[in-house]
Amino acid sequence: MAKTKELSKDTRNKIVDLHQAGKTESAIAPLSITFALLNTRSLTNKSPVISELILDNNIDFLLLTETWQQPSDYYALNQATPTNYCYIAKPRSSGRGGGIAVLHKQSLSVTELDLNLPPMSTFEYLALSLPNSITAILLYRPPKTHPSFLSELSELLTIASSLSNRLLLTGDFNIHVDLPNSPLTPDFLSLLDCFHLTQHINFPTHAKGHTLDLVCSSSLPLSNLRHLPFPLSDHHCILFSAPLPSPHHSTKRSISFRNIKFVNPLTLSQLISSALPPDSPPPSSPDDYAILLDSILSDSLNSMAPWKTITVSFTTSSPWYTSELRTMKQTGRQLERLYKKTHLTVHAEAYKQHISSYRDALLAAKSAHYSTLINSTNRNPRILFSTVKTLLQPPDNNPPSSTDLCNSFLHSFNNKISQINTSLTASITNSFTPPPPTFTLPLPDRPPTPPLTAFSPVDSSLISDIITH
Repeated sequence: MAKTKELSKDTRNKIVDLHQAGKTESAIAPLSITFALLNTRSLTNKSPVISELILDNNIDFLLLTETWQQPSDYYALNQATPTNYCYIAKPRSSGRGGGIAVLHKQSLSVTELDLNLPPMSTFEYLALSLPNSITAILLYRPPKTHPSFLSELSELLTIASSLSNRLLLTGDFNIHVDLPNSPLTPDFLSLLDCFHLTQHINFPTHAKGHTLDLVCSSSLPLSNLRHLPFPLSDHHCILFSAPLPSPHHSTKRSISFRNIKFVNPLTLSQLISSALPPDSPPPSSPDDYAILLDSILSDSLNSMAPWKTITVSFTTSSPWYTSELRTMKQTGRQLERLYKKTHLTVHAEAYKQHISSYRDALLAAKSAHYSTLINSTNRNPRILFSTVKTLLQPPDNNPPSSTDLCNSFLHSFNNKISQINTSLTASITNSFTPPPPTFTLPLPDRPPTPPLTAFSPVDSSLISDIITH
């Protein structure tokens, strides 16, 4: 027995050492952030579902192509952006269709890059600077073939790759990379190879079975690539992870619960019956009966389904989110799991129809909520205009405070004041001419004016005399 105790102590020490080493390794291990790429085929009437997609999958960056956003129209993007998220959008300047946008958590530092390139005629792009010195490019290329596409893409990648060796290139390229002999595919893959970009998608991303949406990276390992069905578009939603430091820490809460669904009613009945012996004296009052029954039920449940405490993260539901919508969402998840399990067309159609109904229900609930809010605040212009601004205007993303930025503003302000002072002095000096000499007669001496030390009171006769004379 002593030997067993000694071995247990040694083993315990080793376990503690391994645990500490594991903690050290986990502390330095890089965290991953989830990206999602989706061709929306218009955000109109899909914004609530897009918001649900972000929250359900805890997406940090959602990269959208074909938003069909019109310039100065931010309503659909505002509705698609959950709380604590913001976006960078680039609508097509003219015509219909196109448009790209990136929705991301506010806790992540993202800056749009100006690559100083001439306007591209064959594709739309959005260049971003992400944490961990990563340059990301979201691109949408219309399906129409253009001979200048590869040259313009080469020019873009040349500038982007010079900013950082970690490059992420993603978007809808409308190139059938699943068909090696199709037009443009060999030259496009050769161009990617010249910039040491690896194309990671090896599964269909379009409803017709082709691979059109691509994820490419250089010196940036990607993991957990997968696709989700998105019935409201003919493109799948692509999810992947990249090693990035995440400063976001969600609020954790501890909850306690019992696994009641695992309680066998027959066993519970037997426990209650055994706890009530027939020959025991009955309680003297109804209150005693209630106390006894409560004690017996608690003991029985504790033996079959004891309390468990876990730590979970909660998200705040929108004010317009009702219990009926939550039930519809649960039904949608059941249909999604059934479709993923069977891959039958009938289940896919059922899931698609349910998502459409869920989208309509979300739009109706949001419309009713904002209609009620606007009607109730028609006598309060401040709240009314704030609500309308939230719906129609982009969020105010104030730049972060910076000592260099403050010093630069102070230097510019001092220079401006100095320039104004110099110009005024020069103007006065150039316009000043000495007056001609004049001869004046000497004035008689006047007695000095006594200093004013106090006000003398006046009466009506003095005021009348002043007015009269």
